[in-house]
Amino acid sequence: MYDYFVNNFGVLVCSVGLIIMLLFNRGSKRDLKGTMLIIALSLLILTITESTERSLGYAGDHSRYRIFLAVSGYILRTIPMYCLIMYLCKSQKARLLFSIPILLDVIVCVINLWYPILFKYDNTGHFIRGPLGYFTHTVGLLYMVIMLERTIRLFKERSIQEAIIILYVSAVTVFALCMETFGQSEYLISTAMAAGFLMYYMFMQVQFSSRDPLTNLLNRSAFYSDSEKRFTDIRGIISIDMNELKWINDTKGHAAGDEALKTVSTALHDGLGSKFPLYRVGGDEFVAICYVKDIEKAKEAIERAREELAKTPYCCAFGLSFEDNGVNISIDTHLKNADIEMYEDKKRLKEEAEANGTALHLR
Repeated sequence: MYDYFVNNFGVLVCSVGLIIMLLFNRGSKRDLKGTMLIIALSLLILTITESTERSLGYAGDHSRYRIFLAVSGYILRTIPMYCLIMYLCKSQKARLLFSIPILLDVIVCVINLWYPILFKYDNTGHFIRGPLGYFTHTVGLLYMVIMLERTIRLFKERSIQEAIIILYVSAVTVFALCMETFGQSEYLISTAMAAGFLMYYMFMQVQFSSRDPLTNLLNRSAFYSDSEKRFTDIRGIISIDMNELKWINDTKGHAAGDEALKTVSTALHDGLGSKFPLYRVGGDEFVAICYVKDIEKAKEAIERAREELAKTPYCCAFGLSFEDNGVNISIDTHLKNADIEMYEDKKRLKEEAEANGTALHLR
């Protein structure tokens, strides 16, 4: 028991600490809490199986029970990476595709209980790899590649900090995998993953404080924080106001209003693109920061957003404030100028609706 705690001290501290945070933190998203709980429990079980398997080896027990523990460890090492990929991947089709490697891994490991295609132990307890001896390692590396692909997607979506954290977790785990596979080190993979996933969860908790819980867009405090940190990079501000949210809430209920806000947020986010990070700064108010140097690019982004909104039952008014001849303008001035243009756009939309005899913007 003493050796178990000494050898797995790092894993136990990180995994148990993660579980405690999950139990006491009520602000986490349910899917993230579920993912992290499975990861923490799988790492704890992994420490038990690895320690028990090694103890049997030291005791000269090379029965099928030891082989069962070893193949269980192989599967448990893959589960944390698989769970994180499932959390990062929103497409059901992609989730099914990414589940194939772990399913094959489980099948191969089960077969190894009767036929040593992965490994076996000789009479002296020496570990001998089978014809598929590196199969589970290949599956692990494949999931690392998938995590890298997810990381690249995050970079493109300007979720740079989250991407760096995932990249760090992947790099540390790969290093630990190489050290255990080609060196004489033990207990490194589980320790690396436990510490890495604890770091990722703590980071995500910090991120949630800067996100709007309904739309998952960055919130008002995040806008002022980002505008202060990157003031010299900001070229303009887009002010956006959703039309008729109050009417939707009053006549159809707040659930319908929430659904409308989520639909509008998705359309705006997809239309504006990664160079115009979007923030929800009020009930029906949004702001996007322009990091492009050409005002035409900003105008094109607004038109793309209008096109995305046209696919929905909802409409927004837009206002753009852009720097003049490369001279930086204060954020407050940008917001004031963008709001003036936005209200002019709202007036224009209402006049068009009145001229066309449509109900939109008349309520």
